[in-house]
Amino acid sequence: MRHSLFLTSALVFVAATGRAQSLPSFEAALAGARDGILKARAEQVQAKDAQLAQEIGRASRDADSIASDAWRLRSDISDVRRRAQHAQSGPGQPNNDPFLRNDIQRLVWELRDFSRVVGDLARDIQRIARSVQQKDPDLVQPARALVGSAQRLNSEAGWIRNEANWASWDIRRAGFSMEAWDVERESSAAEDSSRQAQSEAQRLLQQVQ
Repeated sequence: MRHSLFLTSALVFVAATGRAQSLPSFEAALAGARDGILKARAEQVQAKDAQLAQEIGRASRDADSIASDAWRLRSDISDVRRRAQHAQSGPGQPNNDPFLRNDIQRLVWELRDFSRVVGDLARDIQRIARSVQQKDPDLVQPARALVGSAQRLNSEAGWIRNEANWASWDIRRAGFSMEAWDVERESSAAEDSSRQAQSEAQRLLQQVQ
């Protein structure tokens, strides 16, 4: 009987010892959990950086596209200005261009749309810049490309502002004072937004490099 109890106790001890050896220690389990957390965080950072790179690239392409639209808009402003200069052959004489009013109004709408999209771009770049938490070499090249695109857009918007101011004088002389004021206002707002877009792009570059 005593021999059986001893044998049973020995088997229980061996089994318990085996289980204890097979289970990880508390320190090992804690280290494993810590490694898992760090790995998960690293994967989240990589995913966020990839998303930021895509957003910066998209903003750069948007800026290039808007700059191309600005170049075409300059041509429309010049056309309206030329026609406004020849709209009247003398003081008090009737307008000899029956389509001028509609085209001036269309130009105002185009300038308003241009101002809106440039403003949307500036706010988008600002949002991206605010989401950057630390320096990241992988984002430097996309950010530099965005700065270049924003600079080109700002240059085009400046030309738009100049062309619109010159055109507004002729539009006003042709008898469209309210439209002339709209042309000045919308072109000025677009230039202000383009300047903000460039400033936000430069701030973004400083944050990541």
